[in-house]
Amino acid sequence: MAMFKPVIKLVLDPNLGTYTMEANVIVPNGCYSAAGATLGVPDGTVIIPEAQGVVLNITKHDGPCTEAIKVLTFKLDCIPLSAGKSSLVAFAVVGEDVAGVSSVPIPKPDDIKARATAATPPSGIVINSQNGWINAMPPGPPNLIAILNVWAPCMNFKYDFKVIGPFGFSGRTLLVEMTATLPGACAKAIYEGPVRFEHQLESANLFDSLAIEFEGRLYMDQLEIVV
Repeated sequence: MAMFKPVIKLVLDPNLGTYTMEANVIVPNGCYSAAGATLGVPDGTVIIPEAQGVVLNITKHDGPCTEAIKVLTFKLDCIPLSAGKSSLVAFAVVGEDVAGVSSVPIPKPDDIKARATAATPPSGIVINSQNGWINAMPPGPPNLIAILNVWAPCMNFKYDFKVIGPFGFSGRTLLVEMTATLPGACAKAIYEGPVRFEHQLESANLFDSLAIEFEGRLYMDQLEIVV
């Protein structure tokens, strides 16, 4: 991961007509701090009308600081879904200077709502976070891997994944449907931990983002290629 380049994750809720953006920015030391995120673009910056701009404000402190690499976290809730916005562009801004830029596609609201109508009844499972990447290390073919950290009210849920295919405006988002079923009575113990998904790809450059669909919500993540 590059310094100051935002890593963006989206959680889309078609029932509310909104989505949540979470972004992480790696900075070189403890002199930098997160100062909040706002909708818009930095002064003097122009983006296409179809893009939703977000400014990730970062402050730099003078004086002694820790020398270790630091991860800054930003979050914006209740961003309206709009048919006219096909991507979100995040700017990491230190003071008045743009230090990093990243973008992620936003699916069409009608496409999200159409899939949400077929969603299964809520299971009580909560996806707390997701992280995906493409393992392109030889000698084998590239493999898409995603780790979802879930909270589940029963220990014995069975998790299944179905690859739907390319999704969104560009077709470079891979849509995957996740389902959770109980094979019997609920084992009365809470599970909190990882659920893993893997899918072999023909090429490491087919997709640049992943969308996990679960019970009417979409969990979107940028994909980095690891070699």
